[in-house]
Amino acid sequence: MPLVLAVVRNKLVKLPPQGSVVADSLKVGQVLISQAGIKKAWKGGDEFWNSAKPSQIEAAGGYKGKGNGWIKWDDDFVDEIRRTFKACKLFIFLPIFYMADGGLSTIQTSQAGSMTTNGAPNDLLANFNPLTIIIMAPVLNYGVYPYLRKIGINFSPIRRIVVGYLFGAATMLVGAVLQWRVYKTSPCGYHATTCKIGTTVSPISVWAQLPLYALPATSELLVIITCYEIAYTRAPQRMKGLVLGIVLFMSSLSSALVLIISPSFSDPNLIWPFVGIGGACVITAAVIWWLFHKMDDEEGAVNAIGTDRPINDERHIANSSKA
Repeated sequence: MPLVLAVVRNKLVKLPPQGSVVADSLKVGQVLISQAGIKKAWKGGDEFWNSAKPSQIEAAGGYKGKGNGWIKWDDDFVDEIRRTFKACKLFIFLPIFYMADGGLSTIQTSQAGSMTTNGAPNDLLANFNPLTIIIMAPVLNYGVYPYLRKIGINFSPIRRIVVGYLFGAATMLVGAVLQWRVYKTSPCGYHATTCKIGTTVSPISVWAQLPLYALPATSELLVIITCYEIAYTRAPQRMKGLVLGIVLFMSSLSSALVLIISPSFSDPNLIWPFVGIGGACVITAAVIWWLFHKMDDEEGAVNAIGTDRPINDERHIANSSKA
């Protein structure tokens, strides 16, 4: 990374220190809650967000208890916070996807140990996850996406995310079916993980697990990369790192959830984690489409908010022209 930064240093936009944009965001939140109330925060709407715009506050006679210099943002900044908040609501559902994307790796490894490996390590197939990403990334970017555009299909960000969740559900379906077949063919039946009878393993080849690593890799390109895209394009210019941090925090939250439910990961119940997470992915895909499909239609308009502001100017100073 240092070498890359050194090579592209002349093409980087270098911003001088200008204070914390988070402070202004918290002030906007304070105004929104005090002006419109907590109940309207999730629903949003023009009336809710406009209540924090300096033009609206000035028209209402100012913000009670604060001087003119306290408000250091403009109307565009409120619109940027609005689009960021909407994107962050989308990210709330990411822990469910992360659970389908490697969250059951311990079960998959023990499942492999209960299958016929012919000398292959239990975790060998995990290497196919990064290999699939390397192969599928150019296939999607230079093959699938251009072809879909050519035939008139708008495979927009929200559609990609929904399809990615369905890929996660398909992964869980494969895992559940494989675990069921391992139980049915193992000498120990539904206690295959600790089997010590006969061959001790199911005759099913460990290579049948390949979809458990190829499907999540493809879904990562559809969900995670698209979430990074949404986080970057919808965040205000100086909040991009914070919003990307929220996306990464969802991964740690998923790990915590897996740790909470991991005591149940034992025979004869290893089918049900796959079933539960797969069902959650299907439900989440439907909910995301229901709540966020309009984000695709407004993408161009919201991404244009604030783009006319010079990036190296002192930011969001609403009253500077009046000083």
